[in-house]
Amino acid sequence: MSDDVETEGSSVSWTDFRYSTAPRFSTIRVNMGDKESESMEDDLKDYLRKLYPDVAYRVFRHGSLPELLVVRADDRPPPTPGHCQLIVDALCGAAVLRGADVYAPGVLGCPAELQAGDAVAVYADRDGRCLRDRYALYVDCASVALPAELLAGDAVAVYADRDGRCLRGRTQPYAGATTFVGNGVMQLSRRELFTTDRPSGVAVRVTQPVFGAPSLGPLCGRRAMLQNIPSALTSRVLAPRPGELVLDMCAAPGGKTTHLAQLMQNQGLLYAFDRTAAKVARIAALAEEQLLSCVHALRADSTRLLSADSACRLRRRHLTGEPCPLHADGPCAPPFAPDTFDRVLVDAPCSGLGQRPRLTPPAAGAQLRSYGPLQRRLLAVGADLVRPGGRLVYSTCTVPPAENEDQVAGLLAARPRLRLEPAEPRLGGPGLPGHGLDADQCGRVQRFVPQPESDCCDRDTIGFFIACFSKAES
Repeated sequence: MSDDVETEGSSVSWTDFRYSTAPRFSTIRVNMGDKESESMEDDLKDYLRKLYPDVAYRVFRHGSLPELLVVRADDRPPPTPGHCQLIVDALCGAAVLRGADVYAPGVLGCPAELQAGDAVAVYADRDGRCLRDRYALYVDCASVALPAELLAGDAVAVYADRDGRCLRGRTQPYAGATTFVGNGVMQLSRRELFTTDRPSGVAVRVTQPVFGAPSLGPLCGRRAMLQNIPSALTSRVLAPRPGELVLDMCAAPGGKTTHLAQLMQNQGLLYAFDRTAAKVARIAALAEEQLLSCVHALRADSTRLLSADSACRLRRRHLTGEPCPLHADGPCAPPFAPDTFDRVLVDAPCSGLGQRPRLTPPAAGAQLRSYGPLQRRLLAVGADLVRPGGRLVYSTCTVPPAENEDQVAGLLAARPRLRLEPAEPRLGGPGLPGHGLDADQCGRVQRFVPQPESDCCDRDTIGFFIACFSKAES
């Protein structure tokens, strides 16, 4: 199988510099509804001065998205790896390159004698051999996780690894493909990491990241959260107003949901859906933490939110206060009737090929092709649920035109009442020609293609796509 994927109109390797490196800019979105957040810029600068006294990070407010604070990474040369190797999974490694510390669930292996306070060099497992997707019907002596103090003669109970994680907790040097992501200091011992079923907390405090991005996680909470520029822009393009009825069809992990609620000034009703109960609980907890009472998070399959025969009259209830004939005075739930919502966001599941840094090869061709049909179904439902005169926004964090321009062209052909509107404010580039959109339509969508050589935060960002539609009267 080739590791190349069609992205910007041609075959681009997953190791392309644009996607294999981390952006030099980190962004924090400030809670616009929290008065205590007004001091966030000064607090951020004080935090960076105290944590990194020898680094002069540049902090500034984004010109078009004033709720975003931008931190430019340090340009110092990458550190030399320490001698004590600790292996983390690829997702954890990518997060470290963006400025995160190492959390316990991401650690795959380390020397048996490692203790809290020890210095380590953190490496990301690029080929996935530490999380092999197979059933182990035997015990591999190089792969067994053992208590660090185990001695010859001790009694043990031997269990076969059936879920394929037979390298977790390894103490032998790892020979697979890795990427050095930074040096740090252990906060937990190896015993604490691998003798508990669900280790938690910070395992390694990263002190020397490869790309010089600061750790901003401790600042996140009620007052602020980390969010990429194109993601924050998506909520601005949808532009919900106070008092409106808004739908976020694919809401997890909740960043856009809470941003939309803040733009609504916590007035109106915002339905947020996901198929997974744990993710819905996380969205609800995030909204509660940020004091956003207008968010109504529910578990549902968003391809089934619509029914032409639905007796639910959520819109009439929202506008007049009359009880819903189906749900009375209780909360309304799907399926909903057509033309219910003022604004609909379809931040669709996608191949995620715009995410940076990318440390592992992309999914196989069959899996990549599986996203298109789901995206079409979600867009069709969203188009029918938005009211005439309302707004529908489609976004992805990927770059293949099959998941972006092709989807827009297909929706316009299938739903003649929809009109492609300029996605504003404008920070990205035009769409790709040759995928069903004319030159004017390409200029109305926004496509973000990473430009690591640029010193502009809107260019050196993740790959992303945004399209905005209005709906005409029937």
